[in-house]
Amino acid sequence: MRNLGLTKEQLLKLLHWKSPRPLKLYNSNIEKDVKEITALAFSTPNDSLKIHILTALNGVDYPAASAILMFYDPRKFPGGTISIFSTILKLCQSYFRLYT
Repeated sequence: MRNLGLTKEQLLKLLHWKSPRPLKLYNSNIEKDVKEITALAFSTPNDSLKIHILTALNGVDYPAASAILMFYDPRKFPGGTISIFSTILKLCQSYFRLYT
């Protein structure tokens, strides 16, 4: 499995779905940071550390980090409903193809 990070566009789609209120903070993240921070989070085997790493992104709190992980690996980080999964998967298809 390749541990590629999310693009800023992919991250914004996920986070906007989770909570649109901090959109200004989400947008303040630069592309390079988004890629590096999400790649680092996805590559560590420590699940608690994954969440902490993701909170380094502006506007990302524990619930938002959990949502990112839920769509990164829904078997390991379950949550939400089938309709939520299908909505987000459609938004981030290009990303998820890398991990299936």
